[in-house]
Amino acid sequence: MQPADMSMVLAAFARMRYRDRDMMLRIAECTPAILGQFGANEITHYLAAFARLDVEHRLVFNLMAREIARKLHDFNAAQLGELVYAYARLKLRHQLLLDVLKKRMIEVIRAMRPWHLALIANGFARLNTSDERFFAILASEICRKIGEFEGKSLALVANAYARLGVRNRFLLELLGDEAFRRRGELEPQAIALLLNAHARLQMSNPLLFDYFAQDIPRRIRGHNLHSLCLISSAFAKARKSDEALFAKIGDYVCSHASELYPRALASFLFSFSEVDIRHGVLFYNAPDHVTENIKAYTTDELCMVGRAYGHFQMVHTLLFDSISTALPSHVLAEVEERQALLADAEEELDDEDTTPSSPLPKISSLIGLLEAYARLLIYHPGTLELLCDAIAAREPELVPALVVKVARACAALSFAHSGVLRLATQCMADQGQHLLEEDFDLLSAALEDLGVLSQDSRLMLATWQTWGKQDKVELRVFAGTWNLGNAAPPNDLRDWLPAGCDLYLVGVEECHYTPRPSHSTCLEDWCDLVQASLPSLLTICRHDMGHCQILFLATELVSKSIHSVVASHEETGLGGLALSFWIGDQALCFVSSHLAAHQANVVQRNLDSAHIIEGICLTTDSQMPLTNQFHHVIWVGDLNYRLDLGREECLEMIYDHSWGKLQQHDQLLKVQAEGKAFCNFREGPLDFAPTYQHVPGAPPDPATRLRPYDPRKGRVPSWTDRVLWRSFPDAELMLEAGSYRSSPTLCTSDHSPVGAIFRMPVMRPYHLDDSESRILIRLSKLTATGLDAWPQLEGRANFRSVVMATKKGVSKVKWVQSRHILIAIYKVDDALESAHMKSHPISTVMALAGLADDFEDARVSKN
Repeated sequence: MQPADMSMVLAAFARMRYRDRDMMLRIAECTPAILGQFGANEITHYLAAFARLDVEHRLVFNLMAREIARKLHDFNAAQLGELVYAYARLKLRHQLLLDVLKKRMIEVIRAMRPWHLALIANGFARLNTSDERFFAILASEICRKIGEFEGKSLALVANAYARLGVRNRFLLELLGDEAFRRRGELEPQAIALLLNAHARLQMSNPLLFDYFAQDIPRRIRGHNLHSLCLISSAFAKARKSDEALFAKIGDYVCSHASELYPRALASFLFSFSEVDIRHGVLFYNAPDHVTENIKAYTTDELCMVGRAYGHFQMVHTLLFDSISTALPSHVLAEVEERQALLADAEEELDDEDTTPSSPLPKISSLIGLLEAYARLLIYHPGTLELLCDAIAAREPELVPALVVKVARACAALSFAHSGVLRLATQCMADQGQHLLEEDFDLLSAALEDLGVLSQDSRLMLATWQTWGKQDKVELRVFAGTWNLGNAAPPNDLRDWLPAGCDLYLVGVEECHYTPRPSHSTCLEDWCDLVQASLPSLLTICRHDMGHCQILFLATELVSKSIHSVVASHEETGLGGLALSFWIGDQALCFVSSHLAAHQANVVQRNLDSAHIIEGICLTTDSQMPLTNQFHHVIWVGDLNYRLDLGREECLEMIYDHSWGKLQQHDQLLKVQAEGKAFCNFREGPLDFAPTYQHVPGAPPDPATRLRPYDPRKGRVPSWTDRVLWRSFPDAELMLEAGSYRSSPTLCTSDHSPVGAIFRMPVMRPYHLDDSESRILIRLSKLTATGLDAWPQLEGRANFRSVVMATKKGVSKVKWVQSRHILIAIYKVDDALESAHMKSHPISTVMALAGLADDFEDARVSKN
């Protein structure tokens, strides 16, 4: 047979939906010999037929991929859409072909019709291939032709963007508006897909949901179980609890019970539970379907059913017995033995006989089922052991919030599983200071109920290792900035990044150059260069914006005491980035900015700095300026303030090292003195040459140790690159400046890098009183509320610090680190100069140890 004959026969079979696998495989065997004779039309019909009849032949599709790439420009817009959908329908992900097709589709996208655009979007969604640029171009074309789309095409596009998680707000809103405009023409399946897409992407469209909540019950006979399944799931995800709609859906499901399949029933039950609507008939009869068809249910589906009944606290013994019986035959976690067996099996079986292994259930499904058993107090040791083993084996997928749920479920059933206990104690140790207060309390209570709280010494971060035996320690903090001038930096940065500091805060601007071959972007390349120059440090935080970046590194020891790291940016000037963190009981903010350039733009630079201060929010207080929310602020960057001098006069002062005279003409010092920008910020002595504008690549003169300044643009040399700092006025511990210098030996850019070293004193939150064998604990800046018994306090009081003491003999630091403390005011002096407090630990273990009432009263000074 010739290619044209093959494609005609296959197309005819595809139109009739008649699948003759043997005939199609024989055709596939003959194809490689005549592959070069296939034209664009024959290839399209050939592959489309295999896809529509769900017959997979990897060899032929891989060979065809090469032929498609070779004859790419012979394919028209419609054929390109069919090709993408053919590969997607059979889940054959050929990345090189997809990349080639994307480039060609961008060239001919204007010629594509709505249906082809929908096919392409849906095809890439099926293959889970998300390309931001391509989908932006695709969305633009879809928006341009939105009026030509039919209802089904609209739904397919919305569904594709939802499956990929591409939140193109304008497109989704346009699709929603168009769908609402044609609401009377939409088919049930299109309605379901559109609603589901909006719900999955958390796109709020109240008008759309409210209309269809009223319309669907009126036209419910036109729907089928699949469309109603998607609709109920969409309303559940959007938290739209419409009782009339769900009642109608429940009635429809019950009247079509004979058509139910496992996925549909599980989804219906779960959706009803998510919106807290219990349909009596549905929930009464559903267990019969589950128990009769238990082998057809996947693990995720069984978990959805169990979670639904657990939510409503409906104890259906037969249902949960069936689930417990079925679970051992399901694979809940990947193990090395199973991976090896699967690998051997794939080598022995032919391609057409190989069936993909069933996917693992979602970790959230397993945890939800465990919670259902706990909520219903169903104690089935074998099932609990199976679930906990699987959850522990999938530790990398767990986030702290999920660990809290697992620990609470086990605690409710008094089921002390060793793997869960390990996860919970490790979470408390490694993530304790990052947990929400509520989650921390819940996890602590679960560990107490399981009787292990006092058995693990790692329940809090080991900050005592950082502070050592002194009450006050000084950390060395390096802060630096470099405008790379879009030139590749040298491999060795050690002249600028000195060794021996505890914290490193690094800002970089104009980081846009050709990266080394092993890196995809210059920002990644730069990050690795810094890390290579500081090999023993850990990267705590990295934040990028455009061609600017900030990096935060710390030694391993100090990193254990760092918490609450937050980063953000403000698109003003040429860029402003900031991060903040706490270490001990002190908060530090690091800002790096690239302000407006050119000699005359002083006012704009002032405005840029103000926009950064007002625009970046790193705490819950969005009203207070950024620089007033932390104990310490370090601001670095190419601030671009210049020297108001003639170039020749400036150069003469530089060669004379007349730094004091130069500072009299510095724009930054002037605006600070006038209170127009960077108020209350301090700076080290400018005892080095201006850092801009040098000849890129020119090293310092050995005699003068000065880099040559670029004469081509005639710019006045200036200290554009600065390191400023401030400490909060009433802070007990202030930043102390150390060295402040530039590094002209790093000469690849027209700027020289600048760095400063600070001494940051940090106090321990406790003091070991060896003479009394006890621990003194100091808590800072407490606010007491609910003081209605003392009208003179107006319901609240603020305290600068509170000092407590353990009873004699309680002197182990780890004991303090694993406790919560409840402090309550029980007496207020009439003079309002002091208040008396009692503090009680709220740990069950402490109460059992007889320590609950042994804290001494604390007399504290009021602000």
